[in-house]
Amino acid sequence: MGQSRRNFLKKSLTATGVFAATQVHAPYVLAKKPQRWKMVTTWPKNFPGLGTGANLLAKRITDMSNGDLKVRVYGAGELVPAMGVFDAVSRGTAQMGHGASYYWQGKNPASAFFAAVPFGLTAQEMNGWLHYGGGQALWDDLYGEFGLKGFAAGNSGVQMGGWFRNEIKSLDDFKGLKMRMPGLGAEVIKVEKPGDGDDARQWGPPFWHGTGAMFHAYNRDKKSITVNLRDVNECARLRKLIIKSADVVIQNMRPGKAEELGLGPEELVAEKPTLIYSNFGAFGSKGPYKDRPGYDPLMQAFGGIMSTTGEDGRPPVRVGTSIIDMGTGLWSVIGIVSAIRERELTNKGGIVDSSLYETCVAWMTSHAAAYHAGGNIPGKFGSGIRSIVPYQAYECNDGYLIIAGGNDNLFKRLCRVLGRPEWTDDERFKSNPDRVTNRDALNEMMIPIIKEQPRSHWQNALDDAGVPNAPIQDTAEMDAHPQTQALEIIQESPDKSVKVIGLPLSFDGERPPFRMRAPELGQHNDEIFGELD
Repeated sequence: MGQSRRNFLKKSLTATGVFAATQVHAPYVLAKKPQRWKMVTTWPKNFPGLGTGANLLAKRITDMSNGDLKVRVYGAGELVPAMGVFDAVSRGTAQMGHGASYYWQGKNPASAFFAAVPFGLTAQEMNGWLHYGGGQALWDDLYGEFGLKGFAAGNSGVQMGGWFRNEIKSLDDFKGLKMRMPGLGAEVIKVEKPGDGDDARQWGPPFWHGTGAMFHAYNRDKKSITVNLRDVNECARLRKLIIKSADVVIQNMRPGKAEELGLGPEELVAEKPTLIYSNFGAFGSKGPYKDRPGYDPLMQAFGGIMSTTGEDGRPPVRVGTSIIDMGTGLWSVIGIVSAIRERELTNKGGIVDSSLYETCVAWMTSHAAAYHAGGNIPGKFGSGIRSIVPYQAYECNDGYLIIAGGNDNLFKRLCRVLGRPEWTDDERFKSNPDRVTNRDALNEMMIPIIKEQPRSHWQNALDDAGVPNAPIQDTAEMDAHPQTQALEIIQESPDKSVKVIGLPLSFDGERPPFRMRAPELGQHNDEIFGELD
């Protein structure tokens, strides 16, 4: 094939399609007889053609083994979600999986070639390649990294481009046509300086594979290239890569630096009108501070967040996670997605600006509203909130519990749990505005009562009464909690070497997979820049 087996599998490839040849995934070693195996599928139970094909396969396995190996088929959602089949078999939740291999291109983009792609192989050609042309060996290499083995178990033939109400006869027939095809999401290429790379690589300990754990947490599923921005030729090569291949550019250099390097937004968008260029700055693109550097804690200070965090009379406190960094990333994504949508309508890209400082100011929305409405500068309320009482942490005899009596009805329930129903008739506490005004008086009465019992006592009582509450957990407790585990938001890299938090969203019940851990510095130089030759 002109490439080594390993390079073929690792090279980024894109395949699209609607329907694919069906494949079976199973462990390398068959267990001793007699056995009962589970086969999970990506198809609804008894789905015509595909689902019934899985049923037929299970029956044939049972018949060929003289009943020593019985396979029970589970439709999508019965045991695992449709797109959870690959991971379920890899983890050992089920012994077999039945699906289409291009569903797993998030694990490795080359997986699509073991199903079907548009203008690809016919059923006969696919079987010939798998069984006689070296295809099965490549497939074994690919799936072997996940402890799986692939088997051909049916074939739909060459992948069609789609099903449409009207016949496609010319290019004009594609205008305004919406198509949904399997394929890759964004391929993110991280540009780093040679030598040390991103500063975050050295932020630690702790370290994984010689790189800071924080870097791994924020750079999964990315590729890394190195560019010496002081070298005119390397800048020109990066520019060439952007013009040729980039759909979106995100940069966070100081204002004016990208322009100096010939990589500024106006210049690149003018040369490539469909390009979306996102500036991710510190203080924003204009104003007296536009050229100043900035980091998350500086913004929490300058933007007012630290003035509202902590307790009166105590030193300023930073929010314990990088909410400004991550928040700016989220705002940038919203802007980029909006620009992509606009481009679909106009075929024109554009420039999206965001900054750390603007994000911080945006997080102060409710505090600013209170200030503008009443002229009072919001103070510090510790674990509480300015406008709702009781709504804070209370000390039990074995730890802290957040209690959220967010309305009058919840407050009445809380009073009953505390054994003080008469508080609801107290003029100081009849409504939330009254309780906010008399916050200290109410807390002085609640604190000694709550401190008498352990958290579990109050959790059970409050749960029974329907009053929202939550213990203050540390990272280990959060990680181990059954709710966290049930969501499967803690994801392990395919090579089992790294665990990070996955994306906090799902699509049709499926969380985006963890495709690869953070890259080594310059790991993809040859792959990415080689495409320019």
